[in-house]
Amino acid sequence: MRWWPPWPTPAEGAPGRRLPRLRAALRVEAVLAVALALLTAAVYLAGLFERLELIAIDHRYRAFPAIVRPDILLVLFDSVSVKRLGQWPWPRGDHGRLIGAVSAAGARAIGYDVEFGKPRDPVEDARLAAAVAEARNVVLPVFRDYKPLPGGGEMYAGTLVMPELRRAGAAAGTITIPEDAGGGIRRAPLAEEVGGEPYWSFSVEVVRRAEGLPPDQVRWAGSGRLLLGRRTIRGDRHQMVYIDYAGGRGTFPSVSAVDVLEGRVPPGEMRGKVVLIGATAIELQDLHPSPFPGVMPGVEIQANLVNGFLRGVAARRLPPWVTLIGLAILAGAWPPLAARVARGPARITTRALRLAAASGASVAALAVATAVLFWQWRIFLDVVPLMAAAAGMGAAAVVAEAVRTGRRAAISTMTLVSARSSAATSPLDQAVDLLFAALRDGMQVEALALDLGRGDRARDVARITRAVGTAALSQESRACREWAYKALTSGEGILVAHLGEAFEAPAPGVPPVSAAGSTFVPLLVGGRAIGVLHAHRTSAPFEPDDLRVMAALGQQLALTVQNLDLMQDLRELHLGTMAALADAVEARDAYTGGHCKRVSDYAVRLARAAGLADAEVEEIRFGALIHDIGKIGISDGILGKVTKLTEEEWRHMQSHTLIGERIVTQLPVSQTVRDIIAYHHERYNGTGYPQGLRGEAIPMPARIVAVADVFEAISSGRVYRAARAAEEALAELRKAAAGQLDPRLVEIFLGIVEAGGGGEGPPPGPPAGTPAPQPPDPAVRDHLPPRPAP
Repeated sequence: MRWWPPWPTPAEGAPGRRLPRLRAALRVEAVLAVALALLTAAVYLAGLFERLELIAIDHRYRAFPAIVRPDILLVLFDSVSVKRLGQWPWPRGDHGRLIGAVSAAGARAIGYDVEFGKPRDPVEDARLAAAVAEARNVVLPVFRDYKPLPGGGEMYAGTLVMPELRRAGAAAGTITIPEDAGGGIRRAPLAEEVGGEPYWSFSVEVVRRAEGLPPDQVRWAGSGRLLLGRRTIRGDRHQMVYIDYAGGRGTFPSVSAVDVLEGRVPPGEMRGKVVLIGATAIELQDLHPSPFPGVMPGVEIQANLVNGFLRGVAARRLPPWVTLIGLAILAGAWPPLAARVARGPARITTRALRLAAASGASVAALAVATAVLFWQWRIFLDVVPLMAAAAGMGAAAVVAEAVRTGRRAAISTMTLVSARSSAATSPLDQAVDLLFAALRDGMQVEALALDLGRGDRARDVARITRAVGTAALSQESRACREWAYKALTSGEGILVAHLGEAFEAPAPGVPPVSAAGSTFVPLLVGGRAIGVLHAHRTSAPFEPDDLRVMAALGQQLALTVQNLDLMQDLRELHLGTMAALADAVEARDAYTGGHCKRVSDYAVRLARAAGLADAEVEEIRFGALIHDIGKIGISDGILGKVTKLTEEEWRHMQSHTLIGERIVTQLPVSQTVRDIIAYHHERYNGTGYPQGLRGEAIPMPARIVAVADVFEAISSGRVYRAARAAEEALAELRKAAAGQLDPRLVEIFLGIVEAGGGGEGPPPGPPAGTPAPQPPDPAVRDHLPPRPAP
């Protein structure tokens, strides 16, 4: 019999075609990417990446050295010069002779990196001043010394050029070059203030003299930007530039100072060149760390600066906000990239390798981009935080994908119904709850619907739905029904992207449930479809891997439904068998016929009024029906005796609870049924049997059946008395509430009876022609409250 309505098949070209679409980045990847970007930004702003960044800068210097201009020459105070001309410092007249020789050879500018701050010998000072005045293109250094003070302060002390030399026409420029945190010299100031007077840097003044620029042709043109004639030198907001190194020590051509003084250097070698004169001898202590192996003389560091300024180029480092923007872009771009890369085979090894390769490619791309940026424009971008973030995002994506794949594997292999189901919900409801919880966490499913057909026997549940934040879903939309029908008729799972409205609005003013991704899988048993399981979410379309997981779950759910049907059949068979046994017990006593059935009816009404779940009510119905099954093990002589039982006979009668428990232990019945059989003779005040339990220690189902059993015993006719009136039965029941029965349950039951829900009237009395009433036997009296003496 076809249970599904004959809905039309989906039209061609419908928006939910089967072709898999790229799933948008999962929220977990986006959250991880943003968290890693924020963490990296915090570490970066705290300066913890600075040492690594300086190492990266040094590698770029070595990989892409600057072009060396051919018009720069170094004249060096090397060890040979110091030994040949005697102990340093030389007489200032010798310095004057060296300046004169270089100037006479036709040098464009002379940068003399030697301190002449204080007068010494008037004659020697005059010779030096005369040489400077004659050359007209000499630049001398102004030194600015930093002296630490106790308590962490600093004091700046300047060493200016002698006034005589300034009057002779010597230009002055600051030559202080600070070391970076990494212990190397990579930056230099464009200008500084020494002794309250501003100075351009030594290298800027050398270039100005070499180009013959008047002082007004060197000026600031904005924050950190210096106009040097037609050249624009871009520094940072602190007026610092990164030195555009052309190589390590010995990169620039050089001659020895003593060779110039003794005329061994041809004049043509210095004509038209910018000559920088300085110390390289180790005993003169003008050696500094640099990005290249070994140390570098100060005059060579100045030569690198002059080389860059003459070319109109200065290396510069982009501000931190550029790197922060790069981290934000990386956090936004990585999740969709990871989602695209991770598509395909379900094996986690393949996915992990793909994600690791994508992360490595991102790191390599960043390295290449920063290399090109420095090679073409001499710009440093802080790449270490970006590379660290890219590597971290890649590792996080691998872990997230492993967890997701593990969840899918766990979901696809999980058991949907436990061996012992809770009495509060049906096994099928438990299976759907478990399935929805797993899919919600593992695949971000937001709505789940299970539609089952009706076979020869109507099911209790034809449709079960679950949704995030919604108690129940309304009817499926037309599009949803069409795709479900196609999955049912084709027997294949279907992926649908951007289905739109999946479920109609549950109430006026409430929007319908829409879906960006949907899956429809049929539940197949023996090649026959018994229903459809469909899941929906609003975040993104599902992937083929998700469809395979859903198909596996649909197969499990189909087997679960089939097994539940078989279990229900077996349960009904057992229930019939137990009912037959109960009838067999009652057939041995014609005066208690129908007792178990009436107790069962009363117990069901009381259990429902007490608020128990439907599943537990059904267990109580079954347990009450067979609560006296243990009497099958009691002899007829004791069971039918109307006179007082002996002590031994009474103990044998009490054993029927234990006999009944042993009987049902061999059968597939619940603990509720066992508790009813074993403890329905326990009393609330602890005087009952078999264990003498008291109060709440007695299981609730047993207390409920005890109330029903007592009421039925009072209100039914027996061989020793006629049936009592309803008012008398209720009065006796109230007396029993004083200690024998649960007072709360008695009150609930009295309310049911007084409202007319206790049954259809008192049970009939004993059959006609029965003997006159006799005193009740202890087995019957056990259920009655104490009687007053006549």
